[in-house]
Amino acid sequence: MSREVSNRAHHGKSGINFARRYLPYMDKAVIQAKKFPDDEYELVDSIGCNLWRLIEELKNYGK
Repeated sequence: MSREVSNRAHHGKSGINFARRYLPYMDKAVIQAKKFPDDEYELVDSIGCNLWRLIEELKNYGK
């Protein structure tokens, strides 16, 4: 499984370089994630996401 993820994300054991490859797209990912159900009860039966809440909390931490 890990190898498949690495292949699809185009990174190997040398690291993913999160700051360069993923961080610039976090705001867009949050916008997209908000289009899906985020309520814990809805997530039982639906595809959804509430991880964006954590990302927003982390961005606002210490402000």
